[in-house]
Amino acid sequence: MTADGAVQRFRTSRNVATAPFIAGQRRAIEDNQFSAQATLGWEFDVWGRIKASHEVAQAQLLSTLLEADAMRLMLTAEVASTYLQLRALDDEGRIVQAATQSRRDALRVVQLRYDVGVVTDLDLERARTELANALADASDLALSLIHI
Repeated sequence: MTADGAVQRFRTSRNVATAPFIAGQRRAIEDNQFSAQATLGWEFDVWGRIKASHEVAQAQLLSTLLEADAMRLMLTAEVASTYLQLRALDDEGRIVQAATQSRRDALRVVQLRYDVGVVTDLDLERARTELANALADASDLALSLIHI
């Protein structure tokens, strides 16, 4: 729908030769013109083009909203998964730390027993290897935490 309006005012001087005589005198002519116009258009949707384009726009909007919901869901799942991985690695860290301390204590005991001649070199090397393996597990765990 469109609307348009106009106002015009005309005045003819009384000093021109064409000015009318009224009561024996030349008079100025004043005229006001007003106009207004409104246009209302309507397109018949004989072939359904307008309705179809409206339906396409609604489908695109729904698709965009569903994609946004899917992204939120995917992000939430990723955050939850990362949180659970972090919790599992924290638990594993406590276990590895306790195991490392246990291996240190065992090495200390085996070293004391070796010093008094109760155990062999093989027992001492086995205790050192077990401590080295526990320290390697702790190092691997630290790398896993970095890569989360």
